[in-house]
Amino acid sequence: MVESPAQGQQFLSRKRTEKLKDRNGIFQRSGAEKGQVASDYFQDLFKSSNLGSFQEWFQGFIPKVSNEMNSGLTATVTTEEIKEAVFSIKADSAFEFDLFT
Repeated sequence: MVESPAQGQQFLSRKRTEKLKDRNGIFQRSGAEKGQVASDYFQDLFKSSNLGSFQEWFQGFIPKVSNEMNSGLTATVTTEEIKEAVFSIKADSAFEFDLFT
């Protein structure tokens, strides 16, 4: 368990990802470059390869989410909602010492 800022720095430095290989096989080391590699990876991972209709797949399914419920679920998140969520997090909620609390 990490108990001091010095131990926290050591813990984080051991857990840091030093480099990521991009889609061209080149290792990227800066924070921005590693972020782009990760972003590209997940965009490719979750990109649909089947652009056809899925209507026949779901034929006979009974909807569980109403149009009204769907509107609420897909509504734009407001700045006020984000503030409320962030400030509702307890300061001591981290599992271990994390250099932030």
